[in-house]
Amino acid sequence: MAARAGARSGGLWRRWVAAGVAVGGCGVVAAAGDKERRRAFALVEAGVRGMRLVGTCAMIVADYKMQRWRQSDQLSGDAAVTRRRVEDAEQALEVSDRTAKHAEQRLGKALARLPPLSRAERQELQVEARRTMDLAAECAEQLVALRKVEEAASLSKSGAEEVHQRSADRLLTLARTNKGAYLKIAQHLSQMDYLLPDAFPETLRVCLDDAPQTCYEDVAATVREDLGRPIEEMFVTFERTPLASASLAQVHRATVRDEASGVERQVAVKVQHRGLRETATGDIDIVALAVKVLSGIFPSMPLWWIADEIAPNLPIELDFRIEAANARRCKDMFSHDPRVAVPSVLPALSSERVLTMSFEEGCSVTDRASIASMGLSPGKVASLISETFCFQVFEKGFVHCDPHPANVLVRPCPSKGAPHPQLVLLDHGLYRELSEEFRLDYATLWRALVFGQVDTIRRQCQRFNAGDMYPLLAAMLCARPWNAIVDANVDSLTIPDTVEERAKMKYYAAQYAVDIGAMLNAVPREMLLIFKTNDCLRHLDRRLGSSGNGMVHTARSATRALAAQRRAETGGG
Repeated sequence: MAARAGARSGGLWRRWVAAGVAVGGCGVVAAAGDKERRRAFALVEAGVRGMRLVGTCAMIVADYKMQRWRQSDQLSGDAAVTRRRVEDAEQALEVSDRTAKHAEQRLGKALARLPPLSRAERQELQVEARRTMDLAAECAEQLVALRKVEEAASLSKSGAEEVHQRSADRLLTLARTNKGAYLKIAQHLSQMDYLLPDAFPETLRVCLDDAPQTCYEDVAATVREDLGRPIEEMFVTFERTPLASASLAQVHRATVRDEASGVERQVAVKVQHRGLRETATGDIDIVALAVKVLSGIFPSMPLWWIADEIAPNLPIELDFRIEAANARRCKDMFSHDPRVAVPSVLPALSSERVLTMSFEEGCSVTDRASIASMGLSPGKVASLISETFCFQVFEKGFVHCDPHPANVLVRPCPSKGAPHPQLVLLDHGLYRELSEEFRLDYATLWRALVFGQVDTIRRQCQRFNAGDMYPLLAAMLCARPWNAIVDANVDSLTIPDTVEERAKMKYYAAQYAVDIGAMLNAVPREMLLIFKTNDCLRHLDRRLGSSGNGMVHTARSATRALAAQRRAETGGG
């Protein structure tokens, strides 16, 4: 029966695609003028990609539902008892969460009331809010422990892993087929190894630097159209095979000759995938529509944040002139620090779709074998990464929001040599300029998170629209449970990189998936890219074996930012 149902759904899916192409084709025929025809064709293609997205998501959801049905049907006696215990723990957590929320609401209303509460009354309400929140955290820990027992006793654990792998394979096929914005989403998912089952990040990791390539003829055509001359006239050599291909562009090694000195030097030429600019608008619209459809089908999982992240950023990333300006600004930002390097842009050989930069040697920051062969310490590399990005976030408010392993290289520091590392920051297309208010509020929140200052955490999270769910926002930022956050010991936020700890975080993510989606929809839009940056950095930390060690740098950088603001307000030096 399942095979027949799959065949029927596959046939229906093909009919949907055919209907979309037919409708779009009518639009192409009716469109007048070359520009209108290109846009109509782009919309047709975007529509087909959107239908692939909806179809893929529907198949993944159906696969998981079938797996749960099979699992419930196969429960043994002991497994059935464990399942009932898990259900009881889920109900206990729901009650304790609701009780904690009500206690927090009472505290919030009382603090806003005039005349103000007495110190004793305020303290009583605060103690009650803290007690109920701690109880909810304990219930969550108990549920996580029971789910681990249930998974170990499950007769269909291998079946669940097979579903994870099938789902990851479907997403990879979707990303590589649809390209563009879909590869960007896959890249982000590949770095969420602290939340997603292992099959997803391991399968999708190839999207970071091994995306489908554009043929050399199209590369040459793009370069000629944007720079006004053929490749042979501008470059001494130009390798036809790209060094790497990502979601929006691919990079070729080339050499140029300095006109004044006659000296040749290597450069990296980033060329946008041909046709991507024309289809981007349609993809954004279709992804937004698909998100709307999926949110209607699955109202318990708000997905608007996906469209909110892609829509404003993709057009910016497709304009390499903006990336060139970002690279120059970042280079100036670290001009005082020899430990951080940024490629130099060659303006005469750069345009909207072509970006030529100095070629920089180095290995990926997650290549631990190469790091060791250069006499560098993975721990020192991880520490430098944390320090570098904390400086951007808290002290400068201008943040590289895509620091995945293909975009950050490491090598011995030229001025110091091994064992001192130097980072090379690549791909400056996606930055976020933080407002002064957001930057200082965020610094205040992180200082409170590091030192477990509950009242400040509550106040600052509520400034970011968290409302009564401030423990969830705090947990999302730290990737730690609430009871670890409120521990005043800084070491409580250090994340042991163990299978058990990774599994625990994934259980928490599954339990609060609905609330996490709602939170992503509620926070300021600046926070979405900050979350993405945090995901990337946590991924680098884990790959380097230094999970959680950045907390010291976070505390120092946030404190420096707040101290500098106080000095500015008081007229201090």
